[in-house]
Amino acid sequence: MKFKFAASLLIVGSCMLSLAFFLPVEQMDTHVYGHSNPSNSIAYAIPGTAGVMARCTVPDQSIQAMKPDTEIVVKTSILGTCIDVGEIRCQNLVCSSEAQGIIDADQFIRGAMQYAYGDKYQSVGILSHENPGYLPQIRRWPNVRHVLSPERYSVRLPDQLVILDKEGKALTSRRCGATQGYCQGVPRRVPL
Repeated sequence: MKFKFAASLLIVGSCMLSLAFFLPVEQMDTHVYGHSNPSNSIAYAIPGTAGVMARCTVPDQSIQAMKPDTEIVVKTSILGTCIDVGEIRCQNLVCSSEAQGIIDADQFIRGAMQYAYGDKYQSVGILSHENPGYLPQIRRWPNVRHVLSPERYSVRLPDQLVILDKEGKALTSRRCGATQGYCQGVPRRVPL
């Protein structure tokens, strides 16, 4: 009886591992909360969970570059286990590899600016002039632990992230520095 139970557990465990291997990998944009040098692991916040933290082991050569607040992309299995982590690399204004070549970056940025500021800014240039150092970024908004959720993207503005659907329609926003904001604000040249 015990043998059958152990064999059943082994089969179920093998199936789960096989399933995790073949299911798609989820990528989430987040930031480093902190790291532990002896174990070469970093702590990061899981977006959309009101601050739930997770850990991931990082290769020796990468850990030194991942200071607290470094923006990273974490690849996880369908089971939520960290597979890989790296710094975010942007191509033009699009910072998620899944979105590159798929979305209209200008349309997304215009939609986010309209949602956040109405008609106050006519161009990214004017917004950047008032917020030195600002450059818009578009990322895939992670569907962490919700694989069947619709595709979402975020546009980074100086003070917030605007979340859009895959057609570029703004849905909501998150203030930078808030629990679910996952961005650092860019100071204005002239405070409001």
